[in-house]
Formats: sequence, structure tokens, C-alpha cells
Amino acid sequence: MTSTLLTWVAAFFTLGIFSFVFKDNKAFRISECVLVATTAANGIVLTYHNYIRPTIVVDIGKNGNWHYVLPLLICLMVYTRFFKSLRRWARIPMTFWMGVGAGYIITRQPALLFSQVQASFMSLNTVNNLLFIAGVVSTLVYFYFTVSAKKNVKTGFKFPRITGVKFPTP
Repeated sequence: MTSTLLTWVAAFFTLGIFSFVFKDNKAFRISECVLVATTAANGIVLTYHNYIRPTIVVDIGKNGNWHYVLPLLICLMVYTRFFKSLRRWARIPMTFWMGVGAGYIITRQPALLFSQVQASFMSLNTVNNLLFIAGVVSTLVYFYFTVSAKKNVKTGFKFPRITGVKFPTP
């Protein structure tokens, strides 16, 4: 493709993404689908060529490091998400990574965790602080006691949504 054509394609997709400011439309949906598809495809191809294939060929095949097989299988389980019958197996690596991340933060960098907890304790002298505390408490109630009929649970669902956090509806 020529550079002029690439510039026009880039301009179309940029304007398509920015068109969401006015309202949801076909140009935005096309641009969004193309962006998500190319990003996912690029990530899969790079992961295969940079990590999976060299691990199999060099580390396991030539060097005989067979202890890499289990972590490799756990990482490959992420891609079972694309097959309907195997989709549930994609949860295993996610829970493993969440556990490793939580364990690392708690044991190796507890100051990071405690500074975030300490930041939520503040004086209740301004409206902003009251709103912040209401948001923290209602969000914790939502995640610990999810009962969709209660009003505070619905409030706990709305506070993270206002700040841009996305998760499935109850």
C-alpha cells in the first residue's frame, strides 16, 4: 500500500473512533471492531513467535529443560477461551496469575498495599471525602455481599462504573 492510502485509512479509523463523541454509529463500530481484532491478532502472533515457539524449540527441544512444559501448558490454556467447549479452562491461568500477583504484593511490597488502604481512611469534613467513603464502603459491600435486591448494593455497583471500572451487570 502506498503511504497516501495508509494515511487515508488511518484518518478514517481515527475519525471513526472520535465519532463516538456525538453518538454510537456504524463508523465507530467498524473502527472499534477493526482495532480490537488487529490488536488481538497482533498480540497472539507476537506471543507465539516471541515466547511460545522459542520456549518449545530452544529451551525444551535443544536444552532439555522439561520443567518448562507445565508453565507453557498453563499459558496455552489462556487460548482455550476461543473454543466454546474448552472455555472454562481459561480460568485456571487467570486465577494462578491473580494469586501470584496478590502473594507478591502482600509478601514483597506490603507498603504498596498498606498505602492504598491508608489512603481510604480520611477525615469526614468535606463532601468529597464523604462521597469517597460512601463509594468505598458501598463498593466493598457490593463485592462481599452481592444481593441485587438491596439498595446499597446497587449504589456499590454504580460507584465503580462512574469512575470507569467495567464489570458484568448483576
